[in-house]
Amino acid sequence: MQESAKTLSNEDASYLDFNRAGMGMLKIYTRDELEHPTDTVLAAMELQKLLYHMTISKADFTRGSLRLKMDIMLLEDENVAVEKVSFKNMSSFEDMESCIISEVKRQAEVLKQGGKVAKETRKFNAITKQSKELTGHGGAVDFRYLADPDMPAVKINPTRISKASDFI
Repeated sequence: MQESAKTLSNEDASYLDFNRAGMGMLKIYTRDELEHPTDTVLAAMELQKLLYHMTISKADFTRGSLRLKMDIMLLEDENVAVEKVSFKNMSSFEDMESCIISEVKRQAEVLKQGGKVAKETRKFNAITKQSKELTGHGGAVDFRYLADPDMPAVKINPTRISKASDFI
């Protein structure tokens, strides 16, 4: 993947900085097994340490070399998940935890009132501890990141992952 732009936001607006356009990007996906805000933050902190100590990245929020995206969804019952709500560009671990807590409460309230949680991307305001809708998805494709035509997708053998996990 290649970066297309860096988003700079304040309370009034968001701006795009194209100075990083074309820079390589590593996306790492986790399983949907993180059920508590603290567990999610601890997992992200461990990932940050791993990226830094393996010299893959400086993994620094303040310099833009680490950005986290979260998808948050509640279960209506044991087997039925609501639509996912995405949050991109979390700027600190504290904001990440506050965002999760706030969003879980928001989704629970929507479900409690008989509503449906919409699939959307929201922006979290660390000062007010509230979020607002940025974009509704409705099945849309995310065009912000461009596939690198010279770099094929990497698939790692599950046995290799298991051995690496044991080592770590």
